[in-house]
Amino acid sequence: MVMFVIALNILISLIFFYAAWRIWQIKQRLANIADALTRAERSTYGVLNGAPNSIYQYQRHASRLRIAHRSLKVQVAKLRQVLGIVMLGQQLWQRYARRMVVSNQRLKV
Repeated sequence: MVMFVIALNILISLIFFYAAWRIWQIKQRLANIADALTRAERSTYGVLNGAPNSIYQYQRHASRLRIAHRSLKVQVAKLRQVLGIVMLGQQLWQRYARRMVVSNQRLKV
């Protein structure tokens, strides 16, 4: 009977030793994961720390570019109008010059 109790105690001790060993392994894994997460957090903090200021600067720059783009669109529209008038004048001049050539040829004949 004593042997049975001793064997049972040894068996229970081995089961608890195995459980303690597995818990220690899990603790080591969790420690490694925590270290990896800490490194990742430090890395992302370094990258993202200046992000709000950079975003604000790019927003201001984009706003300036939008204003400049609007101004350039107005200038392009005016330039197109001027070029349209110049081309119309050129066409009228060419018609007038053709008529002058035709009328000069009639006068010579």
